[in-house]
Amino acid sequence: MKRYISGAMCLAFLAGCVPTTAWYKGSVTQNRANQDLTTCQASAARTIPTSIENKVTGGFFVGYVYIPTTSDVDTNNQLRSKVVAQCMTSKGFQAVELPLCTSNVPVPNLKEPAVITSKSCFKVISGGYYAIAQKK
Repeated sequence: MKRYISGAMCLAFLAGCVPTTAWYKGSVTQNRANQDLTTCQASAARTIPTSIENKVTGGFFVGYVYIPTTSDVDTNNQLRSKVVAQCMTSKGFQAVELPLCTSNVPVPNLKEPAVITSKSCFKVISGGYYAIAQKK
């Protein structure tokens, strides 16, 4: 049990160090950045519809019988992401890569523009959005 807990702690620590990519434009508030992202995502969803295909992702043998494992994959997801990136870039945003914040980093004021420093990190907030916060 002790080994599993220390392994989980290592993974949690590493998760805070894993860089995350998001959109940044210094002159706009973080609320506005998230609104623009939603607008671009909605536009991309209208332009590039979902195309779900069932793909074989592996399998296993039960005796002599091979049982494939499958999953549903949206084959248009990568193209939709490109459309979102074009939309955000056309609005003056740039993609930035920062580590995820630890849980003790407070959510910044979303009504102010973000400032990126060497202490910046991404704080996950409600609705699947992020905020650029500052580590202490």
